[in-house]
Amino acid sequence: MIEELGTVVAIETLSDGHGHDQQTKRMVLIETTIKSTCSSCHAQQNCGTSVVAKAFTRQTQQFSLPCNDDVVVGQKVKLGIAEERLLTASLLVYGLPILALIVGASLMQILLTQLAINGELWVVLSAFASAILTFMAVKNYINTSTSSHYCPQIIEVLPLSHEAILFKAIE
Repeated sequence: MIEELGTVVAIETLSDGHGHDQQTKRMVLIETTIKSTCSSCHAQQNCGTSVVAKAFTRQTQQFSLPCNDDVVVGQKVKLGIAEERLLTASLLVYGLPILALIVGASLMQILLTQLAINGELWVVLSAFASAILTFMAVKNYINTSTSSHYCPQIIEVLPLSHEAILFKAIE
């Protein structure tokens, strides 16, 4: 299990159904800090990659996740995702488009050879088109609600810190 700490930044209650069949679902917006591997490297003072990484990477990322536990804004939570789910998602996002690029180029090359046409531009365009279409299909698949198991889950709600207790008391 790959774990990360996050902070609750917003809480939203959604209601499903009507009348006595109405069910409420709590969604929490959790913010995590993105850590660069450059911060742990000893050569970061003399490395141009470290400067670029610090300048162009977003420092935080937000997730909207269901939560049945009692949480308040500012409270820390532990998020987790199973390694096999992360590897599967990585294979889908990176592996399938590369495979589609190779297959698209190969099929177009075979087709053009059969037609006795020399068209490298068409081979390149076919390769990129198949890779882009595959990437968009994978993105759509991962974003559907039926494949939500690729999202991190809230493993544990950590006790309130002193700052969060003061923040809650002020509200």
